[in-house]
Amino acid sequence: MGDLSQVSERALIEADPGWRARFSRWLDAFSAQGFGSVKTYWARASIELNTARRIQVLEQAVQIAPANSAILTSLAAEYMRQQQWDKAIDKYREAGELPTMQSVAERSMIDHNIQTAEKLRAAEAMPADRN
Repeated sequence: MGDLSQVSERALIEADPGWRARFSRWLDAFSAQGFGSVKTYWARASIELNTARRIQVLEQAVQIAPANSAILTSLAAEYMRQQQWDKAIDKYREAGELPTMQSVAERSMIDHNIQTAEKLRAAEAMPADRN
């Protein structure tokens, strides 16, 4: 069984298969009328199935709130999923340099994610056949 968000989404899809499209249109209209906010873009990114669009929406949220560590780390995580290691590392570093990034747990998570991205980038750069 999936986590609660997956179970909830499945139930929502069964009850209303068109919810995602309607909600996306509502968020787009809301933003087009000048009511776009970080939360609006974040909500849009969270339901977006198209990866390129999800990254675009998160990038828009970062433009609105460049000092929001949650948005920066969300964008960095999305870059990680897309194996865009350099972009992920850059965004994690930006988040880590924010004055609001005070807790040891947050710093540790960012450092770990940077190290992971660097290792994956290095592994990807290695020749496939090292005989």
